[in-house]
Amino acid sequence: MPRISPIARFQQRFIVPMIGLLAVMLMYLCWNTVQQLSQDLGADLQRKGVRVIQNLARMSSEPLASHNRRRLFQLVRLSQQSDGDCQGVALFNADGRMVATTNTSLALPSNLSAAGPFQSLKEFPMGDSVLLVYPIIDKTNRYQGTALLDLSKEHLFQIVHQSASQLILTTLGVFVLVAFFLQRLLNRLKVLADAEFRKAADLEAAYKNLQGLQSQLLRSEKLAAVGQLASSVGHELRNPLGAIKNSLYYIRDTLKDHALAKEDPNLMEFMDLADEEIKSATRIITDLLDFSRDVTLLVKPTDLRAELAHVKSTLEIPPNVHWIEEYPSNLPLARLDPEKMRQVFVNLAGNAIQSMTKGGDLHVTTRLEKESADHSPPWVEVEFKDTGEGMAPDLLEKIFEPLFTTKARGTGLGLPICQGIVQAHGGRILVQSEPGRGSTFTVRFPLEVNHHGNRSSP
Repeated sequence: MPRISPIARFQQRFIVPMIGLLAVMLMYLCWNTVQQLSQDLGADLQRKGVRVIQNLARMSSEPLASHNRRRLFQLVRLSQQSDGDCQGVALFNADGRMVATTNTSLALPSNLSAAGPFQSLKEFPMGDSVLLVYPIIDKTNRYQGTALLDLSKEHLFQIVHQSASQLILTTLGVFVLVAFFLQRLLNRLKVLADAEFRKAADLEAAYKNLQGLQSQLLRSEKLAAVGQLASSVGHELRNPLGAIKNSLYYIRDTLKDHALAKEDPNLMEFMDLADEEIKSATRIITDLLDFSRDVTLLVKPTDLRAELAHVKSTLEIPPNVHWIEEYPSNLPLARLDPEKMRQVFVNLAGNAIQSMTKGGDLHVTTRLEKESADHSPPWVEVEFKDTGEGMAPDLLEKIFEPLFTTKARGTGLGLPICQGIVQAHGGRILVQSEPGRGSTFTVRFPLEVNHHGNRSSP
């Protein structure tokens, strides 16, 4: 019988079983992740539906008592529009007769109608959808009727299916990559078996290479997951926020001439406060969606001085912060996307102002790097230099990482979004900072940017 080499024996005894075990572990991880995702999405769908039907039941009590059919039809339509997963909404009076609906095929479950009045939310699974039924109770705690909401699980199934497909593809890629590197390692060991020193050096190089690839792979997976989560969460939160904003508008419009508003002036102030908080949440959702989308540029000739003047007028600059600008008179028009680059300037200038809690100077400077001897195209630099608190080196390394922030209410997406916009213009953002001596952010991009924004960074 042919003699089996130690490397081959090691492969038979350890490598093959280890690959099999790794495959089982990865498949279990995929299954467990998909199950958890399905449960979380189902819970989110239910919570969203419960909020909608509770609002509907509360707001339809008075129109139902006064037999205001027009108002009841408005409420069921608004309820369906506030939730993209809603297939139909219906209202029934105390006798079980339908009084308003967006879907005439809806009906109360037979076991519910036979049971008579009820006092709490009830759920009825119906294949690819779920019926939520909620009692309509007036202020005297008297049963007036029933609100019914038909929630579709189709969107949930689509998300789970897409996530499962992506997760399986990623898992297969990781598995193939690990198996590939294990095989390469074995081949390297076979080749270097007769040279101990050479084997040690090559193993060290292979380890460093594998470590770098693993870090890169983990970062790519993290960014992909953050992007997918940002898009999913952003879209899921936008609908309920819209419903809340519409409800707030209705309540404010109802109370503005009411005696209650005159008796308690703080009431309208609290309404305004709630409206401001909704706007703040909407801005956060916008950041999440901006981060998850690909950057598409609408390039046109732009006056940077006019854009920076607009940025200055947009920001709230405290009296103890001095905006000092230095713009050359011969600065030509730059071909860029003014709206997106204005977003970058507002973010960087706003961060600089926030860092100067005790006041200071914000130097805003533009420079033009003209064509050089190697005929490279001209570049434009816009520099924001503050005299604020500055940043330590360990923080400086993380400021462009998604979700990293030192602010109490920050999302950690502002600078990553800015970096993506500048890179789409073919440029980059340079940062210098020292604790106690302020920070300098320099936006550098070519004077001519093509419409795809694909020029390579300098």
